[in-house]
Amino acid sequence: MADATNFETDQFLTLLTDALRTGPGSPEWHEAVTRLRAAGAGAEMDEYRLLVRAREDLESGKEFRSVRAGAGFTRKLMGAIAAEGNKTTSGVSSATIIAVAAGTVIVAVVIVVAALLMRQDPPAPGKPAELEQLANSTFPTAVVSSDFRTGIGADWQPIGTLPVVADNGLRPRPADGQPGKDLRGGVVTVNAIAATEQRAVNAEIRLDRPGDNVSLQLFVTSDRTFDPASLTTPNEFVCWLKGSQVSVLDAGGKLQRQGEKLPQTRGEPTVTRLSVRFGKEYAIVEGDGKQLFAGKHGLAADKVRYIGVRFHLQGTDRAGAISVQSVQLFKP
Repeated sequence: MADATNFETDQFLTLLTDALRTGPGSPEWHEAVTRLRAAGAGAEMDEYRLLVRAREDLESGKEFRSVRAGAGFTRKLMGAIAAEGNKTTSGVSSATIIAVAAGTVIVAVVIVVAALLMRQDPPAPGKPAELEQLANSTFPTAVVSSDFRTGIGADWQPIGTLPVVADNGLRPRPADGQPGKDLRGGVVTVNAIAATEQRAVNAEIRLDRPGDNVSLQLFVTSDRTFDPASLTTPNEFVCWLKGSQVSVLDAGGKLQRQGEKLPQTRGEPTVTRLSVRFGKEYAIVEGDGKQLFAGKHGLAADKVRYIGVRFHLQGTDRAGAISVQSVQLFKP
């Protein structure tokens, strides 16, 4: 592994950290794995273990730089002290003064260099510690890993009156006999997350020229009591994807980011990625690696949390224009 990580250490360590944050399928993940494989690293390892191992090797390989005297320094210094010692003088010898001064300088330089290497930058002025921690933490352990191209799975419970199917992605399917107006449906996780725990949610979403008639919401809620009409809960943090634009609403219903346009391939389906990292009070939202929001999410601090995906369909035209290919939930 040492040969495989023989790169510009700081740059590659940053790449590995970004890859573990953004998760499998991201450009950072692909680049880091490609570079490691090309260097002959960990042919027997899966991609996640390969990245974690490489990051640990780089971190443990950083050594403190030392400051040493040049060749012959000690011999010359001691010779000068001995020569001065043979002289009879009433004051302190110049060699002694030089030796003390030189030693003091060397010790001072070593202390300064060690302090610089060990120093950790404090949070930016006014930036909360939890938000700083969310931005810098990695989330290596998968709690839920659902590939909706093959089925919904036992980690999720369907909600709403709009049926959803997991066939080449989670997508809405209007039921026979329904008028197809203002229908809502989706899924929510079965298991709860403690309010004090940090989690990262990565959703891979396929856009096939969606119109305004269908929208998707990736949400975190502290209440599984869904309103029958709106399919919303009293306290939820929402990333709302309509067309190719994503908006962010805090749990108080306040719009925090409006209509950030995500890149699309003209005339062809596009795969985009939404990521939400959240803790007790704060959350960070990214769309295709670009930060869209970083601040308080507004969720109840004393209640557990659930993850959900919700569709809103107005009319049946192009109901499958937005589909969720996969959702992964990670913990530190």
